Amino acid sequence: MRQLSSSLIALLIATMAFGCAPEALFPDDPDADALTAVLSAAEGSESSQENSSSPANQPAPDETPPPPSDTTRYFNGSVGGGGDYRLFELGRGTIGDEWVINLPNPLSSPFVVVLLDENQSMLMRTYMTYNSSLHHVLREDTGQLYLGIMPPAGSNGGGFRLKGTFKTAQSVPAPRPQVVWLNFDGGTDVRVHHRDPLSFGPFDGTQIDEDYAGHTQEMKDVILEQMQADYAPYNVMILSSDDTPFPTGDCSIIHFGGAEPGLLGLADNVDNYNGRLTQNACVYVENFAPYWTMRLEPDEMAVMVANVASHELGHLLGLYHTVDPDDLMDTTGSAWDLAEDQGFVGGPLEPTVFATGWEDTPALLEAIVGPNPNPQKDGTREKSAKAATYKAIRRFAQEEISSKCGTCLSLAYE
Repeated sequence: MRQLSSSLIALLIATMAFGCAPEALFPDDPDADALTAVLSAAEGSESSQENSSSPANQPAPDETPPPPSDTTRYFNGSVGGGGDYRLFELGRGTIGDEWVINLPNPLSSPFVVVLLDENQSMLMRTYMTYNSSLHHVLREDTGQLYLGIMPPAGSNGGGFRLKGTFKTAQSVPAPRPQVVWLNFDGGTDVRVHHRDPLSFGPFDGTQIDEDYAGHTQEMKDVILEQMQADYAPYNVMILSSDDTPFPTGDCSIIHFGGAEPGLLGLADNVDNYNGRLTQNACVYVENFAPYWTMRLEPDEMAVMVANVASHELGHLLGLYHTVDPDDLMDTTGSAWDLAEDQGFVGGPLEPTVFATGWEDTPALLEAIVGPNPNPQKDGTREKSAKAATYKAIRRFAQEEISSKCGTCLSLAYE
């Protein structure tokens, strides 16, 4: 979910300053990740630097011996609030190794549990409660595997005791290609992430601002082109309602239209490794109206909308938030960053996803959906001279204008 505050909207209109980048609310099992407009672009930069520190500057992992071929182990300890966490070394990991982490006894409070590889790139994340578990089969070898545990945002933490079961030579899940249909035709009783049903008319540029009257088709074409380019390296087929009727078979839908208080976009959930091929996300087009202060051209506003849509689709495929403004899953950039051509480049994890580590987004997407079986000769997007000029102007504005607004992520769970 991507969020706008009323005070921020007032600030945008009064000062012609920056808008808030989108928020994506998405549950991971019982999780729900919510972005609120509270961090500046400068604060986001500091957060990125803190999270990119080397493992040598982080708490040392708890030493445990490498596991035998089949074993059960227990992980005991405690973590406090305020970003505290623990890492346990699980030993070398081989493709096909299976780890199941669950609870031998009820927990006094929930915890976030992750698996990280030798580079501390996150492989799996689970919100651990009394009836949940983490289950993962390694897709590739790693020189070291880590089990990470931390309290969720806003929790004071406490003691934990987790049970880990390890097996070798298990069947490796195959990637799950995804078909996505972009719905520009409007919707009736559309429900996303347990929200009340929402109905809205067909996409129209005037839903954002009257300046975009007559540019609706251009904007839809740019949205489709941008999203297809974002996912071009991967086995994701993105179709438009302008060109294709709703596909038969498994298909996720990205709806474009309507409004939801405080949100730019919403996805059903963060679906680890694309376990469900039929889901929904919505980009609330009317809530882009405050960005009229940026005076974006129609194609630029369409890029902003497309970045939100690609971000929400990333959640449906199993991607979490990062803190690199060039990455589509970022939560720290300004509205000017959101209006630029972002991509899946990866970056440090947003601290409420996990207090340390990285998301290697390109590698994850290959594992989740597989590489594009028909790659283009050159998958890179050409940057126009106009785009380069606007980027230079934005960078200047970010440096010279003191009133900035970015985003951060908080966790709310149900």
